[in-house]
Amino acid sequence: MDIISNKRKSILDVLSYTSTFVLVLTLSVGFIFSYILSKRESERFIKDDLITRIGALKALTFQDETGEVEIDFAGELMPEYELLKDINEPYYFQIWHDDKTINERSDSLTDNDIPIAIHLDDIIRFKKSTLGERRILTARTTFIPRIIGKDGDEEYLNGHRVYLSVASGYEASKRFEIKHLRNVYLPLALLLVFSILLIRWILKKCLQPLSNLTNQLENISSIDNVKKIEIEKNATQELFLIQESSNNLLHKIMLSFEKEQSFSNNIAHELRTPISEIRTICEVEKSLNNKNKIISEIHLISLEMTELVETLLDIARPDAGTLHKITDECNVNQIIKKSITRFKDVSFEHKIIITTNFNSDLIILGNTTKLEIIFNNLIKNAIIHSKVGTKVQISSFNNKVFISNQAYNLNQDDIEKMFDRFWRGNYKGHSKESYGLGLPLVKSLCNYLNINIDTNIKNGVLTQRLEFNNLLA
Repeated sequence: MDIISNKRKSILDVLSYTSTFVLVLTLSVGFIFSYILSKRESERFIKDDLITRIGALKALTFQDETGEVEIDFAGELMPEYELLKDINEPYYFQIWHDDKTINERSDSLTDNDIPIAIHLDDIIRFKKSTLGERRILTARTTFIPRIIGKDGDEEYLNGHRVYLSVASGYEASKRFEIKHLRNVYLPLALLLVFSILLIRWILKKCLQPLSNLTNQLENISSIDNVKKIEIEKNATQELFLIQESSNNLLHKIMLSFEKEQSFSNNIAHELRTPISEIRTICEVEKSLNNKNKIISEIHLISLEMTELVETLLDIARPDAGTLHKITDECNVNQIIKKSITRFKDVSFEHKIIITTNFNSDLIILGNTTKLEIIFNNLIKNAIIHSKVGTKVQISSFNNKVFISNQAYNLNQDDIEKMFDRFWRGNYKGHSKESYGLGLPLVKSLCNYLNINIDTNIKNGVLTQRLEFNNLLA
């Protein structure tokens, strides 16, 4: 479960990332759209301003009877057209005739001129251009100024057509854009952060029943603590379907396991009686006739069958949760030494040297009898499945025990199958000494005693590592 959780993302993460991506994408489109609108709005703002200024300048422009065009202009009332130091955003105007002769111009133009263009209608046209190093937007139109006669009367007939350009830099546009973006983007950014946190909280709240269901399934570590899965009443319909399917599956697993355990126990118990009878007959016959090789062979086979039956029963007991409670204070190193002494003759027969290296006493809370079964099987396997004339090394360090031996031809696939029942791999030459049940029994007892066991092979050396979790010292 830890490996899966490390490699795969949770539903909460996936939904959060997806929702956040959609939200960010949506708001990004909103940002872009808002930026385009702000650009258009700022340009419209400048154009409206220039149109208003053209109207004001047209109203102030007149020509006398000689055709001279003048502007009734007061700089103190319209300082933006003047050349003043405190004016950061000046405006410009320029009036010229058909022959492109400039008649009037604002002081703010200094040595520059607004680009001149001729057109015959009075439609206001806009054009982007430059004025020195400054980018400007120009509004241009043509009109006939009013004529003021000597008597002060005004008329527009027979006047000369003139051209008027009013221009502004982009500073006002940028200022408008910044103001608009500040008013729009800042709330959107805050909304984005708030929405992400809110989405995360909502998803976590909605997925809590699923997390609880997952935790219940993870807590089923063995067959003896299988419990019915429960979820909150306010859970979604899909979760209720998962709950129902999980409970049905667990029920089927329990039934199947009970049938298997019942079968194994019944077979083992049924075999005990005839095997015992065979042993008894053989022992009686041997006492009467010691030279009968057939009886001796039958007796040896009956002993092996007895050991096989007892092993099957031992495997069935921890799986069914029928072992005694874990209450013994066990010295692991002493149990290992006892097992080494027990198989001293076996190691001598196979020409195997056993070496030990114990860092310190390893005291755990466990079951002495079952620990003896574990190490008897592991040490016996290490001896009989090692190459002749090699060593079996046993060491303990902190809460771990390592048993290493020079193994026969093994690969990674073999390592993964070593704890399967009746698997013997490449050890066919030892068929009389191995039934393929020792390691499954070890695995079963380790699970019951809360001992982590794993196997690896490197350069032909097979190492069994046991990690004890119930330390006392």
